[in-house]
Amino acid sequence: MYYLFQLNLILALFNLIPGYPLDGGRALRAILNAYYKNLRKATNIAVKGGKLFAIILMLLGILGLITGTLNGLWFLFLGGFLYYIAGASYEQVVIKETISPFPVKQILSKKYLSLNPEWDLAQALKRAYHSDLNCFIVKDKQKYLGILDLKRIDKTPLEVQKKMKVNQLMVPKTAIQSLDITNNGYQAFKSVISQNLDLIPVLSKDKIVGVVYKKTLMHLLVMELKYNISANLKDKRN
Repeated sequence: MYYLFQLNLILALFNLIPGYPLDGGRALRAILNAYYKNLRKATNIAVKGGKLFAIILMLLGILGLITGTLNGLWFLFLGGFLYYIAGASYEQVVIKETISPFPVKQILSKKYLSLNPEWDLAQALKRAYHSDLNCFIVKDKQKYLGILDLKRIDKTPLEVQKKMKVNQLMVPKTAIQSLDITNNGYQAFKSVISQNLDLIPVLSKDKIVGVVYKKTLMHLLVMELKYNISANLKDKRN
């Protein structure tokens, strides 16, 4: 019991260090956000604290390795991990703040290439030949069935292509986390990244109303981060 008490006390004190993404860093970010009224700035300061603490851990690790202390490698690994996580956490906050204000209905496209589920792969490839995409919506008349992702299909001979049907090769809609018309840009970004798809269908009452392209989200993110286009447009309207 005493050993567990010591272990948990050390863990609790470690977690209270004011460096993001530790709990102490999150508490510091909350205080800074209340003061500055700017989550990105508050996160940036808390992340710098987290990176400073991570660097100290890594230096202690290197010192431990030089002096032959067994904990040196552990400190080095832990410091490197915290440094990476701190940077990734800040990037996530920046992305979330940048594209969350954009609703899905504003960034979706009603132009997409649809494939018939009864077509063979050769027919589908002919239809997709002049497209710069690897993902296509599969529909039976107006009914959305799934997505054909060419990146997930191995190279096949022409004879096999003429035998394999689209509905055999597609990813069914039940295996895809589709977007709702009420979602925002950050939810769309997380969806395309986590599922590694070039497009995500947008549904309203189980009917497809459009798609959100990964390249659209990346373009929006770059334009906002580099040029703050939406703010410039608001200024012109005012």
